[in-house]
Formats: sequence, C-alpha cells, structure tokens
Amino acid sequence: MRAPPDEYEGMSREKLMDADSEGPDGWCHHTQFILEQGRCKWVNPNPKAEDEEEDDEDEEDEAEEVIPETGPSLLSSIMSDPQVDGFPAWTPKTTSQMNLRYAGVIMSSNRWPGAHALAYDKGKFFQNMYIGHGHKYASQPYSPPLPPPAQEEYKVDETCMETSDPTAEQVEQWNADQAKGEGSGDEEEED
Repeated sequence: MRAPPDEYEGMSREKLMDADSEGPDGWCHHTQFILEQGRCKWVNPNPKAEDEEEDDEDEEDEAEEVIPETGPSLLSSIMSDPQVDGFPAWTPKTTSQMNLRYAGVIMSSNRWPGAHALAYDKGKFFQNMYIGHGHKYASQPYSPPLPPPAQEEYKVDETCMETSDPTAEQVEQWNADQAKGEGSGDEEEED
C-alpha cells in the first residue's frame, strides 16, 4: 500500500461515521459493480449474427429485446445504493470501542455479507476485504426442493403368495413319493 500524497487530507472518523439523512460522507464505489448476471461487464445472452439480421424481421415478435444491465457509476456515493429489506445497503462501525483515538471505521455491506471496507489514520488509508460464501443476502434461506416420493413396494396379490417352509415330515413324504414315481416309471418303460 502506497502512502497518500502529503497534501492529501483525509476525513475525520466522525465524518466517516456520520449517519445523517445523506448517510456517511466520503464513501463511494471505486470499482465496477457486480450485475445480476454475475459479471461486472454486461454480456448479451442472445447475440445476433450478421446473417440472422434478415430473418429478424419475421421473428421480431418472437424474440424480446434484452435491456442491458447497469450498475452505479464509478465514484457514486454508496448511500445511493438500493436498500436491503428496508435497511441501508451499508452499515458503519468502529474497529474498537475501547480505544477510539486509534480506531478505524469499517463499512460493512448488508447486500454481500462478508464484504467490508476499512478506513484508518484519518481516512488516509483504506483496505477492502471479503470473507464470505459468495452469496447475496436473501431474506428467505435457500431450501432445496424435496426429493420425489419413494416408490411403492411390489404389490402382493392372489397370484403371488408367500408359503411357509415344509416340515421335515413333509420333505420325507415328498422324497418318498418321488422315489415311488421314478420306480414305477422305469417298469413301464421296460414293458
């Protein structure tokens, strides 16, 4: 981080924290804004090719014109940002309540939880940091859709019935019947 020029005079902590009708003074956007499509530079999702321009006359009714997204201009005040669920987009606070002489000022974003800007040494130095999950604030937490209902088990009807295992006597009887059947079948084949 470079030191500011000697002639630069920073703002006092009170001015950076001042929460009047205009909000804290001296805070502005110095980088590009993240648009709804998740980019800083807007990209047309439906680009038109040169050879398609002729066919566009017929399809004008089908395809809607996409309006480019824009964010706040550079060096615009952060207090002009839209509110987040009825609260200001940014919340000021000091880094320390115990030692106000050396405390810095932190502006925390309510739209992007985890985004903070820190100004210290009478506003001459600042740092930006983000410690979060990359998700905007949402008043309702995300709940994934429920899985489909479980399939029913195989239906058992009259054609498919479970039977109990045979007893030892029933097995012996069946084996004896089979032995008799095999013996009588051999004699008939010889005749």
